Amino acid sequence: MGDMNNQESREKQARGDGNVNLEETVENKVGREEKKWKKRREILRTIEQKRAKVIRHVLRDNQYLSNIFEGKL
Repeated sequence: MGDMNNQESREKQARGDGNVNLEETVENKVGREEKKWKKRREILRTIEQKRAKVIRHVLRDNQYLSNIFEGKL
């Protein structure tokens, strides 16, 4: 959809139809970049949460085994 706006802007500029708002096309591009980075942050957050969960489970299991070997259980 953004490509269509860019194409329309170029056509207007070529025909000389009024003022072409170049800032609008830049804002569209910035908006897409922000969405892309937001999605990447969400993916990284999910990975970090899963990693933390695995580490917690490993530490818990390690403590459980240590207690067994030390005769606390």
